Amino acid sequence: MSRSGNVSEWLKANLMLLTCSVILLLTVFTTGILFVYHSYLMLCGQTTWEQAYRHRISYLKELDDVYNPFDEGCCSNTCRFVCGGTRDWDQMYSAMVNRRVSLQP
Repeated sequence: MSRSGNVSEWLKANLMLLTCSVILLLTVFTTGILFVYHSYLMLCGQTTWEQAYRHRISYLKELDDVYNPFDEGCCSNTCRFVCGGTRDWDQMYSAMVNRRVSLQP
């Protein structure tokens, strides 16, 4: 039996396994990328909307691109995300912006 015959027999026998493996790898890769991206957003205290459309959001338009008024540090951001808890975002935003403005020369 030739080598090409062995390969074609193997493909016929394992086509379903090979197809499922490719689909599984693509799914794991895509999910992994989304997990890393959203973990980064969680650590930064941002939402997907704030990250993607910052220039369209009225309360973020006026601020520098690198400044995030809702960032409380990695540990606090993670704790708020995982454990829940509510904040009065209006007061927090005002305090952060006022602190930022008073620090500028």
